[in-house]
Amino acid sequence: MELADRAVREAEALGDDGCVVTALVARVGNLLQAGMLGPAAADLDRALGICERSALIEHRYGILNNYAVQLIESGDHARAEEMLAAAANIAEEAGANRELLFIHANLAILQWERGRIEDVDRTARRALERARVAGAWWHSMTMHGLIGLCSVAKGRLAEAMACRREILKIRSRHARRVTDQSYTEMFLARLAAWEGETETAVRGLEQAIAEYARRDVLCRLRLQLELAELLADADPGRAIGLVEETMGRAGALGALPIVRRAELVKAHLRGAHIS
Repeated sequence: MELADRAVREAEALGDDGCVVTALVARVGNLLQAGMLGPAAADLDRALGICERSALIEHRYGILNNYAVQLIESGDHARAEEMLAAAANIAEEAGANRELLFIHANLAILQWERGRIEDVDRTARRALERARVAGAWWHSMTMHGLIGLCSVAKGRLAEAMACRREILKIRSRHARRVTDQSYTEMFLARLAAWEGETETAVRGLEQAIAEYARRDVLCRLRLQLELAELLADADPGRAIGLVEETMGRAGALGALPIVRRAELVKAHLRGAHIS
């Protein structure tokens, strides 16, 4: 974060609006990984203001896409969808195909968070095609993860297993975990549990949580909830502890969707423990 702050100060000293916007958006990436949703929104508001004042249209779709991520994590899903639609319109007019990939990928995540499974499947497959063309393997993993989650939800084992094969194929060629692969990890855990391999699912989540311990805070919190659900029968005390830790941290960060899910998981765990 120190380097990002310095970049913003140096850009301000230059007095170049384009440089300031670029530095602000770069810092937003760091802030989102740290779960600092409020400061990220402040930087995005400032960047949008500069773009409007200086007519820096070429930066707008990137800012709007990042703002949509901030809104998804904050729980303002309706506004996030508006941001993504606006970003897509600008990117399409500019012929910015790579940026359209990021926008469609984030739209698929938003649709998953809103429970729109049929939409997720269509959007993720569209983004997957763009990712293949762009060589964006990390997005391919996320999209296979989302399609896999939809397949598990629909009870389509063969489709889910095909998604897992694609993910493992990508991982065999690249670093195992990159920025926020929480949906991929969630899918792999759910599929393993569905196959009766609960220990494998737990072990995979524990490894992912450990790798994300110092980065991608919200990714780690999502995975902690996934792990808590798997531990409901085997270790209910640990499961409740994970949920309470996640709820407290997510609440402090303003990550309302994670708080809401934590509340549901906690209620389920308490009900299962009582019964």
